[in-house]
Amino acid sequence: MIPAKLEPIGAKKKPAKRSPKIDNMGLVNTPIDYSFQEIKVLEDLRERDPNDDVKMRRDLAKALKRANRKELEKNAKKLPITAVKLAYNELTSIKGLDTALAEILEKPEDLRWLDLSYNKLTDIDVVLTKFPKLSMLYLHGNSIRDLNQVQKLKSLKNLKKLTLHGNQNVIDKGTRFLKMVKGSLKRTKVESKAALLKLPVSRIKEQCTLLKHFGLQYPAGNKEGAVKAILKFIYADITNQHYRPPATAETSMEDKKIITLEDIKNYRFKVISYVPSLNVLDYIGITPLERDQAWRQIGSRMKPEKKGDDDEEL
Repeated sequence: MIPAKLEPIGAKKKPAKRSPKIDNMGLVNTPIDYSFQEIKVLEDLRERDPNDDVKMRRDLAKALKRANRKELEKNAKKLPITAVKLAYNELTSIKGLDTALAEILEKPEDLRWLDLSYNKLTDIDVVLTKFPKLSMLYLHGNSIRDLNQVQKLKSLKNLKKLTLHGNQNVIDKGTRFLKMVKGSLKRTKVESKAALLKLPVSRIKEQCTLLKHFGLQYPAGNKEGAVKAILKFIYADITNQHYRPPATAETSMEDKKIITLEDIKNYRFKVISYVPSLNVLDYIGITPLERDQAWRQIGSRMKPEKKGDDDEEL
């Protein structure tokens, strides 16, 4: 009997070679990006070119080559992509999203990541359920007022990450910006101004560029003037009563305090119960304790799904 070849003691085994694959993790870094294009209706996608189109196609061509797939045609209209960015536009509805994406994606049914943040959506359309493989959905910064709308996403069994912060009113249109400057904001406006003035000009410019999309007017080349404009925006955005939902005689004191969806009592517990597949909500991981509490406080009170004729117990 020929003895098997002995490996030297302590030698590391070489990992088995695996053929590269194009999957969600590979393509999510190469999304097709239509952000900041002032798109009002999805039909406009036909006439728009994606942002950084040349770079995106170059990166995609490299990914295809690594995966030993056919080369990307230079002027291909439909792309083998599973991630789409439509953030910072003026969409009020996403009805017909499946039809619109069918014109730019090879397989729209394989969509994994969709960014609809900072639009003007007031509800969650059932068209999203036509993308069963969707795993990441960004809806923050819209005007969704009814948290029960989230229940429409329950059938998306692969949905792991969802964002809803900054909804309910346009008051929270600067959510992302406020997070950027959170460390610089102090108790008073005077203290906040002093802290912001210590930031480098490049950081101030970055903040102003972001807020410019929301109508911020600031004097170019004037750091102090820019800081004043930023603070004016922040404090008006936080305190302006005009942005609150209109109250009625039946509106409770608790509801009057609600500014965004996350201000609703048991917000996280409700969303976790509505979409059990979630692992991350608003960029914060869902803990086992949260999931248990969500079921105890919300899930146990939810109405069970109606059984069809084929589901009746024998």
